[in-house]
Amino acid sequence: MPFCSNCGTEILSGIKFCPNCGAPQVPGAGPGQVPRPSPAGKVKRPAVATILTVSHFFLGLIFAILGALTLTLGLSLPLAQSGFYFFFAALVLLVGIASILAGYGFLRFRPWLKTLGVITSVGYFVGGVLMILSVGLGALGAIALIQAGGTLIYLRRTDFKTLLSS
Repeated sequence: MPFCSNCGTEILSGIKFCPNCGAPQVPGAGPGQVPRPSPAGKVKRPAVATILTVSHFFLGLIFAILGALTLTLGLSLPLAQSGFYFFFAALVLLVGIASILAGYGFLRFRPWLKTLGVITSVGYFVGGVLMILSVGLGALGAIALIQAGGTLIYLRRTDFKTLLSS
């Protein structure tokens, strides 16, 4: 199946305009942003994948430490008196660990990354909303929401799918 010569989206054969970016398509034109093997046979790593690798490692480390501290020391001020305390702390700890694993998946383009990326994104979304609404960690919650959205958007890109299949 051909790809858009501008954005790299998979398109149907014979289409005159890309349904994703609207760029006119020239028959026989190669894909624009789809990674190509280099002369040495390796696929060039997109910058977005590197950014997601680093952000998953660091944000995962922050979440894992925060979750572990919350479980062991009871640092969650408003939630310490509610029934959500252990749920919240365990969620943050598990999302942190899953995010570190997702960072490794982005680093090595493992086939299980897509599943773990979706699970981690859902965890970041729930944890981010809880942080913003109840814990007073609005900045970290906002970063978690951005991480969730960025990961889900990138997992749908054609160049990511190409990297997983190589």
